[in-house]
Amino acid sequence: MFNHHLPGCSHADDTMSASGDYFCDCHGFGEPQVGPNGSDVAFPAGWTQIQARAWRQKNGLLPPSEPGSGP
Repeated sequence: MFNHHLPGCSHADDTMSASGDYFCDCHGFGEPQVGPNGSDVAFPAGWTQIQARAWRQKNGLLPPSEPGSGP
């Protein structure tokens, strides 16, 4: 489980059991945050799936293998 939400976010209590790319307005960090499994990534607020895909390619990080979880 990857708890990527910041305190006070209305989604902070959501159970995150699927692997994937996470986008939320609470992500006030400047750089993508890679989860403990090495494939989940929480992207900064305002990032698009296109930006996420480009970041993954640039950093050699393949998208998660679960259908629909990556950009």
